[in-house]
Amino acid sequence: MNSIVDLIYLIKPRPVFYLKGNSINLLDAYISGWIYRSPQDINDINIMLEFQGWVEKRYSQNISQSWAKIILFHSTDEYEALNNFFYDFDLFLKEIKYTFPKSNENIITP
Repeated sequence: MNSIVDLIYLIKPRPVFYLKGNSINLLDAYISGWIYRSPQDINDINIMLEFQGWVEKRYSQNISQSWAKIILFHSTDEYEALNNFFYDFDLFLKEIKYTFPKSNENIITP
C-alpha cells in the first residue's frame, strides 16, 4: 500500500485493531510513523498537508496546531475527535473531488 488515503480507509472500520484505542492522537502518530517509513514511495504524500489547511479553514484556526489538535479541541474527547476526523476527512475528499484508484477494491470507501 502506497497511499495515505488507502491507509485511513483501512483503519476507519476498526481503529482499535491498528491504534490500540479510539484516539485521534494515536491515529496522528500512526499516520506519521507510516509516512516516515518511506516517504518516497507514497503516491499521495501531500494529502495530509492539504488536509491540514482544510482543517484550519473549516475550524477558523490560524494558529500553528496540527489537524489532530484542532479537531480534538473542537471535540468533547479523543473518541469523538477520532469520529470527527473520519467525518471531516470524508468531507475533505469530496470537496477536492478525490478519486479512488480502481485497483483499491478491498478498501472500504465512503
